[in-house]
Amino acid sequence: MNVADKHNLVCQGIGTVEDIVCLPQGTSRKVAIENVLHVEDCRNLLSLGQLMERGQEVKIEPGMGCHLFKAGVLMGTAKMQNRLFLLDTQSRNRQNERSGRNESICFKAETDNKDKRWSQELWHRRLGHISYDSIRTMKEVVVGMRVEKYCEKERKKRCEDCVRGSLSRKPFAHPQHTATKVLERIHSDVCGPVETASLGKRRYFLLFTDEYTRYTTGYFMQHKSEAFYYFLEFKADAEKATGKKIQSLRSDSGGEYQSKKFLDYLRIHGIWSECTTPYTPQENGIAERPNRTLMNQVLSMMSSVSVPKVLWILACETAIYLRNHRLAAHSRVKLHTSSGVGKCQTSVINEFGDGRSCTGYQKSIGRS
Repeated sequence: MNVADKHNLVCQGIGTVEDIVCLPQGTSRKVAIENVLHVEDCRNLLSLGQLMERGQEVKIEPGMGCHLFKAGVLMGTAKMQNRLFLLDTQSRNRQNERSGRNESICFKAETDNKDKRWSQELWHRRLGHISYDSIRTMKEVVVGMRVEKYCEKERKKRCEDCVRGSLSRKPFAHPQHTATKVLERIHSDVCGPVETASLGKRRYFLLFTDEYTRYTTGYFMQHKSEAFYYFLEFKADAEKATGKKIQSLRSDSGGEYQSKKFLDYLRIHGIWSECTTPYTPQENGIAERPNRTLMNQVLSMMSSVSVPKVLWILACETAIYLRNHRLAAHSRVKLHTSSGVGKCQTSVINEFGDGRSCTGYQKSIGRS
């Protein structure tokens, strides 16, 4: 048992305390308090909170002390002394008469038999719901751990709290239909707000990922409400580059995708709006996973060089560029950009923060 001075006291046992409490008008009542811890070098303490949990009603009045009731019947009284309530019992009164002082005394405790054993189910709860096999192993090496003999009935019994605590969500099945051509389904998600705003006061970035090619396009925003205007820009650029039409847009049902203006535009242009179940990012993994991957890359690249945090957009643009060209090496289709069919050109790739990339940083600062 932990005490206020950060010392640990050893509990010698658990038992039942019996005594006779004194009531008004010279009456008395015998009471028994169960599950009392026997700790040496510790004064008798009775928790009002635990009494209330067991159905006791506690009534405290200034100058009158504390009164304990159960089902409307007075069970005991206590007077306050040194900011503690002393339960009025016959044993305490006899002790005070002999010593001539008004002190609290130890209650008479009738502990359980030393040979008494407790069930494995009780030890299972006491030890934080560990396995029954661990309990049987512990009782051989732990002093004072008395366990009832193992029975087949207890083995078949299952702890409902353990079942409830180990519940987990089943894995999500793969979608039955996957895209078979470019722009058949676009996955989109907004990430942010980022802790540090860029030089252009941008804290969000918006990703559009084609399901078939996994090509990702990113935009950076000051507010989530700008998502609609960047979608218009993405649609015009992607459809012009590929000669295809966007057929469906999958999002996480966020407010930036569910505005009347956005939904009306999708309906007019024949684009199907697919919304995932709220608070279920697993259904939009193609858009959600790149968010984390890109941010991990951004943090790694900025950590490797002395780049101010306000330039996080430059690192994010670099990560998106490298992601697209990395996928191009294994993709079944060639990358399509606004400038035509693209190929992976590794000769133009420099390490992030390299002095040879300073010109590119200077050109990008104005729009970041």
